[in-house]
Amino acid sequence: MVYGGIFNPATISGVAWQAARESGVLSNMKYSTILLLAPTYEAQERYRALSDAVNQSLVNDVRRDGMDRVMRDRFAPFIDLATDFKNREGTLLERYRTTLKELDASR
Repeated sequence: MVYGGIFNPATISGVAWQAARESGVLSNMKYSTILLLAPTYEAQERYRALSDAVNQSLVNDVRRDGMDRVMRDRFAPFIDLATDFKNREGTLLERYRTTLKELDASR
């Protein structure tokens, strides 16, 4: 997690879902498939939004207090933060697996 920055959560992308929505492809998709995919993309977006908020908060702390102070005096919460995001990433991966299995079963 601490590589190239203070906090680096998993990189995720909603490009496929966004492109499908904006191009009108969803109108050609079965409604049951959309209902299957939408919650997964919503969970992914919540993860990304939380990641962005945590990153912005850390950047603000560093700007205000300095890198040394943040990393030296406040290192303990980073352990909890890393653990929390590891768990969130695991939950997201399991959601992906479940969604893919359900898509395969719905063919």
